[in-house]
Amino acid sequence: GTDQASANDTDRPGLVGEHQQENAGLAAAVMLNLLSSDSADLAASGVAKATWPGRIQHLDQGVLANDAGRHDLWLDGAHNAHGATALAAALPDLGGAKWHIICGALNTRNPADFLAPLAGLAASVTTVTIPDQDASLSATELRNTAMALGLDAASAPSLRDAVRALATKNDSMPAIICGSLYLAGHVLTENKTPPI
Repeated sequence: GTDQASANDTDRPGLVGEHQQENAGLAAAVMLNLLSSDSADLAASGVAKATWPGRIQHLDQGVLANDAGRHDLWLDGAHNAHGATALAAALPDLGGAKWHIICGALNTRNPADFLAPLAGLAASVTTVTIPDQDASLSATELRNTAMALGLDAASAPSLRDAVRALATKNDSMPAIICGSLYLAGHVLTENKTPPI
């Protein structure tokens, strides 16, 4: 009915990315079949307000956000080929055809499988070793993988150094930190914006 149409048409998911819209659409279809129209409207409103720290999250304030200078800083916990593909599909809608990518990864997956879907969007790649993670690939190993894919890549001694290096670039392209949920957690801690 009319109430169902309003739930579908007026409230967009609070989470960014076509994959999140598809997830929300599936959830909405289930809700509309199981709930009254009033409950469905409330549920749709909840979907619109949803947040998921570390999932295509704009870091618009905080220590690292300030260090990034004029570069819009984003964070995503994508860490495998599927996640990188979804991230690559979402990034052009967020403010740039080209992005600076800061990434760290665990040694449990082939890093080339993660970097390949992002290659077409990468203006540069800066790699870091994930702090306090014995299973982290070294920044050097990850940089070498990126270079083997033909990417403009460099390693940084720390996350903070990688973000600060953005401020030295002569452009205002956005930047995304990605490659590991462990890294995403470290980013939120170091940015002093942990999830509530």
